[in-house]
Amino acid sequence: MDVDRQCGVINDKGLQCSRSLTCKSHAMGAKRAVPGRSKDYDELLKDWYRLHNPNWVEPVKKPTKEEKKAKKEQEKAEKAAAKAAEKAEAAAKALAAGEKPKKGSSKKKKPKVDFVMDVPEEEEEILNPMEQEAEVDALVEAVQSMRRNGYGAQPLAVPQDTYLYFLEKRERVEAATVTLYEALTFSY
Repeated sequence: MDVDRQCGVINDKGLQCSRSLTCKSHAMGAKRAVPGRSKDYDELLKDWYRLHNPNWVEPVKKPTKEEKKAKKEQEKAEKAAAKAAEKAEAAAKALAAGEKPKKGSSKKKKPKVDFVMDVPEEEEEILNPMEQEAEVDALVEAVQSMRRNGYGAQPLAVPQDTYLYFLEKRERVEAATVTLYEALTFSY
């Protein structure tokens, strides 16, 4: 008896059922429990249907809860990676264009900072905004003249924190503006 092609369940006479794998007399659980099959009963049944029923359509495998959860986590990780890559690309473009990279959403407004920095006297000369502007303008002019004469070269990479210089400069100018405004509006 070939249990790969026949039911194989022991009947009430003590003999194995010789009907086909599609036997309707015995339960599926009993057919699955028959020893000696070369493959799982369900795989043998699919093979039988493939050979004997040309209209048979294989059932679509439904994903388990674990597979669904793993797929969702993978999609979430891919979205996060794509979003991070998009932000990095936008920051790189902004740096290449000489702009300050955007942080977060443009809808959120940061509160205005009104404070005056305590600067030691020996550094006060360096932090004067007017002198800094003149120094930056002189550096820009020197670089432009070098490039016109063919001596300058493009930098290989722009440092990530170049925008911090202009951010600190703007904060110092705002603090100076507040100090001047308070001095002008102070009444004796």
